[in-house]
Amino acid sequence: MDGYALGVEYYNAQKGTDVQVLGWDPYTQTGLFTGNFESTDDGRTMGESLMDEGADIIMPVAGPVGFGTAAAAQERGDVYIIGVDSDWYLTASDYKDLILTSVLKNMDITTFDAIKSAMEGTFEGGVTVGTLDNGGVGLASFHDLESMVPADVVAELDTVKAGIVDGSLSAVPGEAPEVEPAATDLGTEENPIIWVLTPSQDTQQVIAGAAPIAAYIEEQTGLVVKPIIPTDFTAQQEAMCSGEAHMAAINTFGYVRSNERGCTDAALVSMRYGSTSYAGQIITQAGSGIESIADVAGKTFCRPDPESTSGWVIPSLLMLGVGIDPEADLEQIIDAGGHDAVVISVYNGDCDAGSTFEDARSNVEEEFPDVMEKVVVIEVTAPIPNDNISFRPDFPAEMRQLIVDALLKLNDTEEGVEMLNGLFSWSGLEVADDTFYDGFRQQLEAAGLTIEEFGQ
Repeated sequence: MDGYALGVEYYNAQKGTDVQVLGWDPYTQTGLFTGNFESTDDGRTMGESLMDEGADIIMPVAGPVGFGTAAAAQERGDVYIIGVDSDWYLTASDYKDLILTSVLKNMDITTFDAIKSAMEGTFEGGVTVGTLDNGGVGLASFHDLESMVPADVVAELDTVKAGIVDGSLSAVPGEAPEVEPAATDLGTEENPIIWVLTPSQDTQQVIAGAAPIAAYIEEQTGLVVKPIIPTDFTAQQEAMCSGEAHMAAINTFGYVRSNERGCTDAALVSMRYGSTSYAGQIITQAGSGIESIADVAGKTFCRPDPESTSGWVIPSLLMLGVGIDPEADLEQIIDAGGHDAVVISVYNGDCDAGSTFEDARSNVEEEFPDVMEKVVVIEVTAPIPNDNISFRPDFPAEMRQLIVDALLKLNDTEEGVEMLNGLFSWSGLEVADDTFYDGFRQQLEAAGLTIEEFGQ
């Protein structure tokens, strides 16, 4: 993905064009993710979203998920696909009419080289990284669409390849280029207010929950707000600290950590079930023999993300409190990628235990009707202050107040509350400031930890 985005950047610099990349920023490592490698329905939804934004070419980096994107592109008829891993012209021939090219993982070459070295007695083991230089990766032919690619561009590909091989061109992002701020037109279609969301649940579910709220803000204020999902909790903080995002719906630990760096300032705290606090829980399979926190020592443990407040920060403190060093005393820590995923992993037996917000089991109950019986709670944490909506400290004060006032109006109608509930199960929003999180900071201090120490 980095190479794709940097290639567009190189093309623009060479040709004086302004080709835009949607769905991935190589400098902040944020973009659009389906959260799985199986669902063609998710691939279709993501592809349709990108096409609605004006995408002409899509490279769906998600294995079989991309076939859903290709199907959607085929129906639209004016979008081309760059395949991944194998030559999709051959392996996904149903879509060959729109396969521009494919980015190849040449496993046959690296496998052949490994077998050859073993037969010659020179095999040393270790990690093999496929590169342009060793033929481990490459670009497929343009096949039937070759006539669409200008001859000078085809010729330049060899030059670009040689530059990457000899190091004169980099496919790894360095420092982000400086971009002149466009404060005067912030909040327009051309320069929307970027709202970065916590990746605590399924990507499409979160985006679907945020979209109607963003539309409501625009209706009430005239300001265009664009929700985005980062790769993980840390990337969300980086999006705010780099200035890529202007506002965030951010979890407690992520807020406190980014506030410490001067990147976020709380404006509204979320409510669930009439409360501005919530709890975490530790779960296991019924009959696992794990009955208390002390029993998780030596077990495989699932967490949503290393910076999830209810899913790791507070549970870690509980483990430390009973003499368990999570990093040393757990057999394995698995980052499941979300609270729902932790519940499913414990349900399936992939993890002996795990931690989530209370009660994340209900999120998957429709798919797993017996989850409440099969997955049991062995510990509930003390109250944790809820997640919030924050803004960068340098965000225009007038715009901030317009957005805050619009969001607070959602509390007043049944339709508005339904919108909030669709995003992280919020039941309302309440005005708050940074002091709301002082109690959480004190919990960390009481455990002898600072924000930065825990983040490390």
